[in-house]
Amino acid sequence: MNDIDWDDIIWNVSVSLEYGIPIKLDENASLWYMLKRLAEYEPGCAKRAHDAMVTADPLAKVLLKRASQSVIVLEDSAEYCEDEVNKEVKTPTPIEERFHYNPKLGEESRECDVECNHSELLGEAFEFAASKIVGDGHGITLNLVRGGKYYEADAPAKYRALFITYKTLRMHPGGSLAVGHERGVGRANVPWGVTSMTIPAAPPGVAQQMQRLMTAFGMEAEAEIAWRVITVADCG
Repeated sequence: MNDIDWDDIIWNVSVSLEYGIPIKLDENASLWYMLKRLAEYEPGCAKRAHDAMVTADPLAKVLLKRASQSVIVLEDSAEYCEDEVNKEVKTPTPIEERFHYNPKLGEESRECDVECNHSELLGEAFEFAASKIVGDGHGITLNLVRGGKYYEADAPAKYRALFITYKTLRMHPGGSLAVGHERGVGRANVPWGVTSMTIPAAPPGVAQQMQRLMTAFGMEAEAEIAWRVITVADCG
């Protein structure tokens, strides 16, 4: 701690009100593989696998495996391949270049970059995959949220969390509050004074769509779909 330059420390506090559901995220879950599998998701694999088995198509096993795949892969599992994460891709497909082999992700740091620098790609890939199931204009996205102090969080808070949310039902207080002191700078996304946020009604069918997407992608909920106040405190 004595080596920390306190003049460079910035802490941020964010408060939001969002409609959605928290998703179980193991600390060993690979966000790069989640990005890849969402980007390459193909609906209807279960039916195609069944049809292939009936006709003794050699592709049946491949389709069956794909149909049962979750988008969540643990880094200490047999499914995880570090060489695939870090490999050089000279001629990526349009999907690869847009998502999991995006040039923004460093060739030797793709796993870290997805989490720390370009988590928006996860949301884009989720929306892309979801549109194949519930159609365009669904308004549902995936948010990776990170916070903590030097990569640690105080219980019951978590260092990182994953939420499926409805984009138009994400509300922030608005404004900004900056606090300077002798040891760095602090900011919060609330204005000086008193403010409030009303809670609008969730559109019908959104909860059912979220449940359908979780099932399709092999995700597991931590709690029920509901309005939630989400706070993020980050330092370091």
